[in-house]
Amino acid sequence: MVAYDGISGLISLAPLLRNLYIDLFKAQEVMRSRRTLHVSDVLSRLFRQPKFRQGIRAAQIKLRWAEIVGPEIAARAQPVRLSHGRLEVHCDHDVWRTELQYLKPELLKRIAEVEGDGVVKEIFLK
Repeated sequence: MVAYDGISGLISLAPLLRNLYIDLFKAQEVMRSRRTLHVSDVLSRLFRQPKFRQGIRAAQIKLRWAEIVGPEIAARAQPVRLSHGRLEVHCDHDVWRTELQYLKPELLKRIAEVEGDGVVKEIFLK
């Protein structure tokens, strides 16, 4: 079984954290103009951003990949990126890519059960 690399998860969240920093910087400027803005308002705005939600969903899929596909497939194929409902999965061999090609409907169903309908609409194997 391949262990999850926490660093890649953090790297994929780096742009989102940068946006949070920018939002907090903007909040600081608003506070200087004598208008108060609660941290909860800033975080609420951040959590509503589609990119943030997509980044969280991608991280959840990476963390729960072995649970979603099983340990044997997880050892041979890893999710790389989630963008606009398209999950990109890297396979370590052409044989596994071919096998997963046939299993796509089942994988999509399983992802929907774990993460919710519409999170992943398509799987791209490479």
